[in-house]
Amino acid sequence: MTANVNPIAVNTGYFSNSASSLTFTLPTTCAVGEQFYIRGINTGGWTIAQNSGQQCVSTAGGKDGGRRAGHHAQCA
Repeated sequence: MTANVNPIAVNTGYFSNSASSLTFTLPTTCAVGEQFYIRGINTGGWTIAQNSGQQCVSTAGGKDGGRRAGHHAQCA
């Protein structure tokens, strides 16, 4: 991806490929156990935006908390 993603599609993987930070927004509805994966492949990094009342349970990869490494998350 080279632009912000709103919303993330569940059970989908993304490559964050931008020199500036990208924002990936959680979908407004998501069943428990649905997943997505974001992997940074450029220098810009990325963040996950949550909607009201949402949580993101993640397994961030890499020493920088997953902003440029692999990041796997589930809806909770």
